[in-house]
Amino acid sequence: MASRRDTRRRVSSYGGFPKRTGSIRPLKTTVLIVGEGGTEQYYFDGLKRDEAVSRAFTVTIKDAGGGSAEEVVRSAIHHVERARQENREYDVAYCVMDVEGRDKRMSLSRARTLARDSSIRCCLSNPSFEVWLLAHFTRTCKSFGNAANVVAELEKFWKTSTAAAYDKNDRGIYQRIGHLVKAAVTNARSVHKQDHRDGDIADCDSSTDVYELISYLLGR
Repeated sequence: MASRRDTRRRVSSYGGFPKRTGSIRPLKTTVLIVGEGGTEQYYFDGLKRDEAVSRAFTVTIKDAGGGSAEEVVRSAIHHVERARQENREYDVAYCVMDVEGRDKRMSLSRARTLARDSSIRCCLSNPSFEVWLLAHFTRTCKSFGNAANVVAELEKFWKTSTAAAYDKNDRGIYQRIGHLVKAAVTNARSVHKQDHRDGDIADCDSSTDVYELISYLLGR
């Protein structure tokens, strides 16, 4: 007989996100999200408090401290293994990472292999996570080349919409733009699938597949 935990939905690396259904589940799905730095952590910390997310998921956010892509994945593996040692378990685990710089690209390739072998899914933004934030305001596939250029573009919209300057260390970042998340999912998905023909995010500047994780959590 299947255990209570076995009734939870699961997803393996690169296997896609499970569909949300209206069936009754005895337990919330436990999700681990490991990001490179503070911006991702603050965004997802706000997202997990959204009612649509909190009623279906228990989300744990961890910050890898701005390390390389490999360090982010190894951090995720560490947290997964530690949870098991403590008789806990994450149903799904994700690493949210940037694609910027030649050295990082080499590290990213190794990291993705490591993640695949450990059943951890990678969500990428090219060149940086700010591409996902920018999608809240506009649809663009413009090639930025580096994170600084994305931030410069983002700032044009941010101050007008939030009446504040963009701050990577803003702990209330999701609260400022969360009401635009549906537009962000639509914009990012459209750019990835239409402009970049569903290509590898690592090769598509600019693009992000963070929309897949967001739409999964929000059921959109």
